[in-house]
Amino acid sequence: MPHDVAQAGDATELEDIAAKLLSLPGSLGSKLEAIERAAIAETMRSCGHNKSEAARVLGMDRKALERRWHRFQSEPAFPAAPRTVPEPAPPPSQRSG
Repeated sequence: MPHDVAQAGDATELEDIAAKLLSLPGSLGSKLEAIERAAIAETMRSCGHNKSEAARVLGMDRKALERRWHRFQSEPAFPAAPRTVPEPAPPPSQRSG
């Protein structure tokens, strides 16, 4: 049985994901890539990870889908923001006081 992303539940879910991603800080390009990643992941899930079926539903070439899917699988979903890590507290036996 063919799967269509345009089904009411899937379309609403993808619209919600897109709206949330667009509201995040960052460049438009990174936001669009995150939306594409979410659309491909949701379509792959709904198609039982059948790449040919997912490509058909997304209206793209299977090889293009496969390249993007592999790229997305090898990259973190959202690159970690630089952060400072506090120094660990010394063990109780080494604390002054």
